[in-house]
Amino acid sequence: MYITSRFTLDKKDHRIRKWLTRRFDLLAAVRLPETAFEENAGMKGVTDILIMQKRIEESEEVPLWVNTSVFKPNYRAATVNQYCFEHPDMIILVSSMKGRMW
Repeated sequence: MYITSRFTLDKKDHRIRKWLTRRFDLLAAVRLPETAFEENAGMKGVTDILIMQKRIEESEEVPLWVNTSVFKPNYRAATVNQYCFEHPDMIILVSSMKGRMW
């Protein structure tokens, strides 16, 4: 299990996701709102929890979650992982283009 910023999945550069996918199968990913750790850790930021299973052998297969797409609900745009589009039920926040965080 990885607890990471949203940029592990959403970053335009997919090298870390390709490295992970060769070694692990993504079982689930949950996106938490930017306030999830504010009270106990004093930090704000959209957080992802990645639940992964180690592969017995490395694979060159490139699953869909390695890719990103552009989310553009208005004049602003953000790069978002394809997993978020395919599994909106795993997103525990309301997407917004207000402020600096998505």
